[in-house]
Amino acid sequence: MTVENVVPHFADQTLAAGLPTGVVVLNAPGQMLWWNPAAERLLQLKAPRDNFKPLAAIIDMPEFTSYLHEKTYKTLEISAPSQPDNRLSLVVVSYEQNHFLVSIEDISHTYHIERMRQDFVANVSHELRTPLTVIRGYLEMLVDEKLLAPPPWHKILDQMYDQSLRMEKLVEDLLLLSQLETEALPEMQGQQRVNIPRMLATICDEARALSGEKKHDVILNIPKEFNLYGHEDELRSAFSNLVFNAVKYTPAGGAIYVGWYKDKKGVHFSVRDTGIGIEKKHISRLTQRFYRVDKARSRENGGTGLGLAIVKHVLLRHDAVLVVESEINKGSEFRCIFPVELVIE
Repeated sequence: MTVENVVPHFADQTLAAGLPTGVVVLNAPGQMLWWNPAAERLLQLKAPRDNFKPLAAIIDMPEFTSYLHEKTYKTLEISAPSQPDNRLSLVVVSYEQNHFLVSIEDISHTYHIERMRQDFVANVSHELRTPLTVIRGYLEMLVDEKLLAPPPWHKILDQMYDQSLRMEKLVEDLLLLSQLETEALPEMQGQQRVNIPRMLATICDEARALSGEKKHDVILNIPKEFNLYGHEDELRSAFSNLVFNAVKYTPAGGAIYVGWYKDKKGVHFSVRDTGIGIEKKHISRLTQRFYRVDKARSRENGGTGLGLAIVKHVLLRHDAVLVVESEINKGSEFRCIFPVELVIE
């Protein structure tokens, strides 16, 4: 019996054979029934040697085996089996008669360019830390002694010191973002048990202090206490970014509602405010680095333009998603939805 005899009718085999993207047809047990020349090149396949061989035996990697067993079939990035320096992106889709179609793309060029960008940002940010610390230290000393300077210099020294603090915060955020992009999060068994209710209580206290004279009403609502598997520092960074943003963009006397609850869709961390709101055209771009809805207001509030990018990457590392709903002059809601599997009752 030949491979051709057991492959289900595939009207576009001729078309698939000419695609630059690799295509592999699998049966229910995961054995390879057919592949195009691009897949043969990317995976170093050879007929008849590899006919009916399980694809998991060719891509012998724990992450790929887990990917097949979980059957979620999102896009997966892996190293090429025979060329570890190359990078492949693959996705599995259901195909007729209990068969599956695997699409494989070589993303090595894009991957290496992205790694170069990440390394450049991380290295430059790291090198800037020391000179900025020195500059900020001397400016702090001058500000403390500014009464000895001529009056016109008082405002200048204050502005220089404020900008040095902003630059330090920018470098810290760039380093954190670089770390989130490059470091792998441990498997769930190796993650921390994070006390979310206690963390949120602390963040809300800090938000009230940040509010100061604006006197925002910060309300924390946790119907039932439960914790989460994850990375505590990363989750604290994401949650505090969202809460502090609500403080910065909500007019004096407004309300900020912080929630932690669970439903059929998953586990939710929500921040709802009565602030200025965001136009719909901006919402899809909020998590881009340095994207600002109102540049003047953002700089006035001391933002770096990286807060929501950090939130996005923290959530990606915890298999969570960010949902944003907003209405101009009525407020916004930012909701992080985590998978129920991360819950610790």
